[in-house]
Amino acid sequence: MLKKMVASVRHVLPQVLFLLGGVLLWQTLYEAKVWSPLLFPSLGEIRQSFITSFTVNKFFDAILYSLSLLTRGLLLGIGIALLLSGLSIISKSVYRIYNMLVSMFDLIPGVALFPLAILWFGTGEATIIFIVVHSVVWPMSRSIIDGFNSIPGIYLEAGCSHLI
Repeated sequence: MLKKMVASVRHVLPQVLFLLGGVLLWQTLYEAKVWSPLLFPSLGEIRQSFITSFTVNKFFDAILYSLSLLTRGLLLGIGIALLLSGLSIISKSVYRIYNMLVSMFDLIPGVALFPLAILWFGTGEATIIFIVVHSVVWPMSRSIIDGFNSIPGIYLEAGCSHLI
């Protein structure tokens, strides 16, 4: 038991020391007035702003709203990926077309589409949901298609013989 505790402390200690060093460096830069307090506010000001954001400015509501947008995009992306991947598994024609689309769009990061999404959808919910859907559909489709393609033929034959 003691060995596990020591091992876990040793595992976490470098990370904690790194974070403490960063906080000390931050406060030192603030105290030395190297940059404007707008760039490097004190740790006390940061703490107070954090508390104010959660109590007065309803920061928690904004977090929940962002998480709801991410959840909607994720669920929509999963649904689209399952539907289109399923169709591509059933039909060879759909497979060829969809596999080409997955190969093209999977390489485009969502951040790269952000300016186009703003032009197409404006700066609202639709833009965020579009980016999340794009970030989910292509990798998930690739995984589903590759997973089905990796099933050994003997298992497919066994499954088909059961249907006869």
